[in-house]
Amino acid sequence: MIYSILWYYKNLLYVIISFVMLSCFITYPMDEWDIFADDPAIDQFLEQHEFSMVRQIKPEEILTILIDGLNILDILKEDLYCKTYPLNTRSLLDLPFVRPYHWHNKWDRKIGVQPFYNQTNRMFFTKKCDALSSYLAICNPNLLRKLSEALSQDMIREEFPDFKLDPICIFPLFRNMTVQERRAGLMISGSRRWRWVTFRAFAPIYYLERNFFLTNEERRKAEAVFGAPSDTSFQDNHLISDKLGIGDTRFIVAFHVIRRENCVINLGFQTTIPTAFAFKKGLKGSSFEQWKKIRHCRFSIETLWDLAQKDVKSATEYGTDFFLGVLDTLAANLLDVELGNNKHPGIGFFMQTKNRLSFLFKRPWAHSIKYKGTVSLEYLLPKTERRFFLIKTCPEELDKDLYNSDQAEIDPEYALQWLTLIEETFTNKFYPAALDTRVQPGIIFQWTSNFFYETGPWRFLLGTDWWIQGPTSLESLEVPSDIGALRIDLKKAEPCYAFQSKICGGIFYTFKQLRRNWNLSLYGDYTYWSSGIGNDFTVAFNFEVDF
Repeated sequence: MIYSILWYYKNLLYVIISFVMLSCFITYPMDEWDIFADDPAIDQFLEQHEFSMVRQIKPEEILTILIDGLNILDILKEDLYCKTYPLNTRSLLDLPFVRPYHWHNKWDRKIGVQPFYNQTNRMFFTKKCDALSSYLAICNPNLLRKLSEALSQDMIREEFPDFKLDPICIFPLFRNMTVQERRAGLMISGSRRWRWVTFRAFAPIYYLERNFFLTNEERRKAEAVFGAPSDTSFQDNHLISDKLGIGDTRFIVAFHVIRRENCVINLGFQTTIPTAFAFKKGLKGSSFEQWKKIRHCRFSIETLWDLAQKDVKSATEYGTDFFLGVLDTLAANLLDVELGNNKHPGIGFFMQTKNRLSFLFKRPWAHSIKYKGTVSLEYLLPKTERRFFLIKTCPEELDKDLYNSDQAEIDPEYALQWLTLIEETFTNKFYPAALDTRVQPGIIFQWTSNFFYETGPWRFLLGTDWWIQGPTSLESLEVPSDIGALRIDLKKAEPCYAFQSKICGGIFYTFKQLRRNWNLSLYGDYTYWSSGIGNDFTVAFNFEVDF
């Protein structure tokens, strides 16, 4: 069900690591040392003694390779992230299967359990796009061209003659990658009716899982370049996030304004209490919440060089850890989501109506058809959250004409400032800053309309559901002084509004007894139109008892 889709990306990380390490090893040709190759005395001396030879590379030497050789300043002007916000999601409490399809008639108490399964095959990164290329600039022609030109330099081809991977051919392999979401569990509910008021409460216990996804054809194309994965450990550690726990709890109070045989109208209010918490995280995959607690890692070319002089394996591990951290940061933003509404309390009001069609058409067949509708409006209170923000780079700071190689040769401080600028910019491109901000979710509007056909103990449902949530706004951003508020890209961190339109269907059966009624049902819905969230489907069973 879940594929090792980024095993190929792991191999790509090694290519990038080799590219960075290469810039440290090609400073001087080795032919100058061939005069010592045939000296027997030197050979005997080297065999009898052990040496640990470490050459300290200078910042100006690194800058010569990066700026003059690989044109790194021009590459760093391109952003990797097009967006940094988390993906929109719809609360389980807002899905139409939790609507009370069996209203109180003879009995005053009701207890129900609903096993359910909800899946989104392709979540939207923007209003209408479900492909990763709309979130990351992996298909940006300028970025691909600049990387391709850097990797085609003569010094790259001389050191790695068998290296033939081209970013223009590699990165687009992942342009259509998306995120899948699965939620499965039990919705537990109970209600109590008095003469003119009904109280209802419900909350889910469920399993939540998200993963990156490629189609079979896309995986085959990637395997043709990188080879097939040997195990599932990489996907479990970096490509999947899951957890098991309880969701938020919703309380509803409905007042019976009109209660007649052919017409019922209820008005009331609802409140959502943030009771969600996880019993267990990382059952199949991983929890990436640790990446939300740090700002970002720091990549140091000098550290990489020192490690490479002592142990090439340590240098490779250093580079691998950095780029796997990039992948884990992306997973922390897109895959690791909280259960419920992310601790946002909610308050709202609603109106419920129930009418028999005989209210309009005085025919015997019309008495068997009922309409039940619910319209609700909910406001989620603001709360401080940890969100990711891109640190903007001023293009003027990376102007190659501002760099003076002669001054770098004679002024170590000048060279170190330029090297620090390159390292910080390089890090910021891969690691958005995790900062605290006050999040105000948009107002949620929902309208569910259902028509029922009754014949004996059987009922058949056909209906629609409209759900929309306004755009989220970010307030009171806490920016460290070393970054500066003007460098934070707020526009890329604000998600768009979300909209879903569903078609619903179900079959219900009521088994009546002297002291209670048993209600059994099979329910399903499918999203046929959406924006900013994705198309999902739900299957649910309902077991309720009236007493």
